[in-house]
Amino acid sequence: MGDDHRGRTGRHLGRTSTVRKYWHCLRQPYALRLLAVNFLGRLPNGMGALATVLFLRANDVSYGRVGAVAAVYGVCTAIGSPVLGRIVDRRGQSTTLLVGAVGSGAGFALLAWLGGSSFPAALAGVAVAGFFMPPLEPALRSMWPSVLPDASTVEVAYALDTALQNILFVAGPLVVVLLVGATSTTTTLLVIGVLGVLGTLLYTANPPVRRWRGEQRPRHWAGALRSPLLVVLLAGMLFVGAVVGVFNVATVAYAERTGAPGFSGVLLGAFSVGSLVGGLAYGARSWSGEPLRRLLWLLVAMAACTWPLVVVADRPTMVVLITFAGLGLAPVLTCTFVLIGKVARRGTVTEAFAWVTAVFLGGSAAGSGAAGAVLPHLGLAPTFAVAGIAATLAFLVVLSAPSFARSDSEAGADLR
Repeated sequence: MGDDHRGRTGRHLGRTSTVRKYWHCLRQPYALRLLAVNFLGRLPNGMGALATVLFLRANDVSYGRVGAVAAVYGVCTAIGSPVLGRIVDRRGQSTTLLVGAVGSGAGFALLAWLGGSSFPAALAGVAVAGFFMPPLEPALRSMWPSVLPDASTVEVAYALDTALQNILFVAGPLVVVLLVGATSTTTTLLVIGVLGVLGTLLYTANPPVRRWRGEQRPRHWAGALRSPLLVVLLAGMLFVGAVVGVFNVATVAYAERTGAPGFSGVLLGAFSVGSLVGGLAYGARSWSGEPLRRLLWLLVAMAACTWPLVVVADRPTMVVLITFAGLGLAPVLTCTFVLIGKVARRGTVTEAFAWVTAVFLGGSAAGSGAAGAVLPHLGLAPTFAVAGIAATLAFLVVLSAPSFARSDSEAGADLR
């Protein structure tokens, strides 16, 4: 009886400690407000890919062209994010983010206006929408050290921010499905542009955002990429993003072939729920040891949970499988953010975090393109296998990171 009581007491204290950690972070001045409005501005990140696919399919665009458009969207976002991130480090956040939001909204409007009847217009629209997508996510991560009191609270904020990203990827697809059902795919694209502008306006209205400036640094063409370890981590994140990109196409195809077109939003939402649960569990624990070694174990777990999707089972089973596949995503990203915060060169922090977004979305674009190429010829099981291969390659790439960490002494990295 005594042991059972102590066990229940320990679990209760553990839950209380977890809540206190998150509450301590959120009760800091501006923390909750910054998270909320940044989430609103980032909604297009969770909605754009699926809304574009559904819009093109509603206009009878072939899967090959759908994959190509999705790839262009991701590649242009991957190019634009670090470019805008570097400008943020030099000029501040407010003006850069607002210009980006308006430009991205214009791209979605062009896609909605002409993209259904003109393939070149569709490519142009997603290119503009992707390139000018404001880097709100890296901007918030670079903001935390100036808002929060200590490094441990900043790490909790990284976990919260990653959880927020997964709520976004749950909410985004579901909002797309609801908007498409209530209005049309065209209206949905226009709403995405408006949400991006509105959220960015509210975020940049906060005094810490207006005051924030990056550290002064010598200019170098490579910027944040001068860190060899950062480059290796980014290569790993490229393949992690490819997993998500495969799912963006494969889930739509699975839903169509099972006679429930809207079910793709459920599957993508389930993947994000799994990631959210994994991220909150990761952030609730105080970790010791080398974060690089921890990242390797997390990548192994993510790969092991991704491969079972090749069975292409019935709908309830696929929901369970894709939820498990998502469990490792947020912990992988959170651990990566901790590492990048340690190795980013002075004055390049926003750009470094923007590169994570860039390569993740670039990997997502490559995954979408690969899925669009494999799906018509080999079917769904090999398409889901592409996701498993990508997750495995992410582990193999990061496995080489320790040798680069030893050579990255100029960055002042301390991986312990």
